[in-house]
Amino acid sequence: MKKLISFVIYLLLLLFTSPAAATFNCNDPSIVPSVSTSSKFVMVSLKKVRPLQSEVGGLLVERIANKIISKAGTKRIPLLQHIEERARGFALPVIVSPKGEYFLLDSHHGVAAIYRALNLNASSATYPLVKLKIIEDYSNSTNQPMITYDQFVEKLLGPIAEGGKGKGQFPSEFNGLTPAQKFDELPLSFFDLLDNPMRSIVGAVFKDYHVEPKFLKDYIEFDLIHFLEEEGYTYDKGNILSEKNIVAAADLIFGSEKIMNFLYASSLSEKKDQANKDSLKRALAIWNKN
Repeated sequence: MKKLISFVIYLLLLLFTSPAAATFNCNDPSIVPSVSTSSKFVMVSLKKVRPLQSEVGGLLVERIANKIISKAGTKRIPLLQHIEERARGFALPVIVSPKGEYFLLDSHHGVAAIYRALNLNASSATYPLVKLKIIEDYSNSTNQPMITYDQFVEKLLGPIAEGGKGKGQFPSEFNGLTPAQKFDELPLSFFDLLDNPMRSIVGAVFKDYHVEPKFLKDYIEFDLIHFLEEEGYTYDKGNILSEKNIVAAADLIFGSEKIMNFLYASSLSEKKDQANKDSLKRALAIWNKN
């Protein structure tokens, strides 16, 4: 009997500790786990994740994609394997719609870079598995009060002052549109995101000066873009991510007491407040050295 029990335990350990396959057919729904009400984390195909904004900094995406490709080459492993290994250690925050769609709340540049690195498009058959952290779930798999899809859109994109979550980020020409109209303009996938050069520049400032955007409130980069535009910032369009462009933007941001106080006061949450302040102080120290 003891030998039988030991054998059963061995089989269970073998079953639950076997590594996942590096690739899979994203068209096979049986391979992608459904959302579990007992856990806030789930592994799904990246194809099932939708963006909550209409544009990114295209050159920043390319920069990140090149780093992903380079690191995979350094490790001498397939690119898809490298991406999936990294994905297991970092969870992308999402909200689940009543239809079971996963809407990304942060890291749009990183996900777009994965698309760029793997050259993913609408006809691609293989997508990487990524780890998601479910912030809120409005699908049938939860015990939350059910809401219609229209109500979900209003709640997701509606202004905070009106009881919405204020999620989603759109170009200025979208101002004045209703949440439903904005939602209709959202791309279905990350390869449809538009390019905004100013987002590339602000993102490069964050990366080069080690600012941690995960500690800052959502869409803070748009506040910084607005600030730079107010200050009359211009850039060389022939070489958008040049050192000259990045340093000029950094000088305006870190050299402004007003904007730094704004960033210090823009922590994602009270728990992240000290981490945000430490991140900004390190960035300021790097800027001062330069």
